[in-house]
Amino acid sequence: MNLVQRTRGFTLIELLVALTILAMMSLMAWYGLDGVIRSRAQSQSDADRLARMAAALDQLAADARAASDLGTEGVFMLADGLQITRNTTLADGRSETVIARWEVLDGALIRTLLPLPSNAAGAAASTSVATGGNSTPQPISVESAGPTIVRLEAMTGLQAFDVRVFAAGRWWSRQDWAQARLENRLPAPLQGLGVKLQLPQGEVQRTLVLAGQ
Repeated sequence: MNLVQRTRGFTLIELLVALTILAMMSLMAWYGLDGVIRSRAQSQSDADRLARMAAALDQLAADARAASDLGTEGVFMLADGLQITRNTTLADGRSETVIARWEVLDGALIRTLLPLPSNAAGAAASTSVATGGNSTPQPISVESAGPTIVRLEAMTGLQAFDVRVFAAGRWWSRQDWAQARLENRLPAPLQGLGVKLQLPQGEVQRTLVLAGQ
């Protein structure tokens, strides 16, 4: 007696269930991969932002250290930044006294190198404290300083930028520094800077010690 073997195939319902399970597993795998890619991109973005912030703060500290030879009369704490008169070496190798101005413009921290004004009044406003009368030195504006030497976007995504100065063993606010300038008693040398950065991710505070001061 011959026995005929019959091979049983999959039913349509079984195929649909298998395809549904396979689709769900593929979708879960895609979401997992997409999450890894997004997390990696965010981590890289955060690392780039931190690197730019560290570079900007290093340059700010370098500007403050380079101002030591000129005293503190050329240091102005602005409403949204800092202005420092310092010596620098230009691209052509020449040494020159310039103004380094740090300020927030349209959410970006901008460092601008400006030439020292050639007129006596402008020079006095940047490098020395007037004695007597009403000729109180004022910070130099970008518009009045002449052609810009260097203009660099140091950071982006910045909401606020505040700087304090540490000198003579204490912290000086912008108001205290302005009053000391009026009374011709600015302390020297600069010993440190207190920087506060307001970013979308939160507030960042750093203390920059000016080594060698």
